[in-house]
Amino acid sequence: MRTDGIGGLGALKAIELAGSTASQSGDAGAKFTQLLEGLVQDANSAQKNSESLVQGLARGEPVDSHQVITALTEADLSFRTLLEVRNRLIEAYQEVQRMQV
Repeated sequence: MRTDGIGGLGALKAIELAGSTASQSGDAGAKFTQLLEGLVQDANSAQKNSESLVQGLARGEPVDSHQVITALTEADLSFRTLLEVRNRLIEAYQEVQRMQV
């Protein structure tokens, strides 16, 4: 049973920290890559956790329904966060492309 809160929100804090320290270090690209990998891993683990809880509930195992709902919400928020980061990256890339024309 997870009681550590919603993991996707922790990733937002990591984005803030990465943004504030990126200008201070020469390896900002590597840190950003690690940040994105962490977001993907968080979203993936949240999805797997929610799937296992839903399957347990479907099999009739003693699973707290609130825990299932919380896990599903966490997976949804993690995915939406990842999707929004992807959308912003695409927008930034397109903006850079427009500036080069």
